[in-house]
Amino acid sequence: MSSARSRVLSVFKQLHRTRKIVFEDDHRALAVIREKINEEFKKRKDIDNEQEVTQLITSAHDIEKELRTRLMQAQLDPQTGNFRLNITKDTEMKDRPEPGTPVAPRTRRNRKCEDESNPT
Repeated sequence: MSSARSRVLSVFKQLHRTRKIVFEDDHRALAVIREKINEEFKKRKDIDNEQEVTQLITSAHDIEKELRTRLMQAQLDPQTGNFRLNITKDTEMKDRPEPGTPVAPRTRRNRKCEDESNPT
């Protein structure tokens, strides 16, 4: 079981390292995610079934990969009104912009539903 313990500790540390990269300057998100990771691991600390532990480790690795490759933080630049995406070297996306590229906010169109514009 010491092998499983070291694998659990390893994925726990990896999740925290990924959290620090993905949510780099967002102190609130860093704190919330830290608490969530710790809470989930504490809930399962007494599991001793090797197969279940292995399944949970695999799930934690999958979650870590999703955080690292799919999640991006966006920060609004109040001077330009554009968002700055926190894109890392691991971010996977089609037509990935270079890190630091400003992204203009989408504007909402105030279109009414067809039914509302043509009363019967």
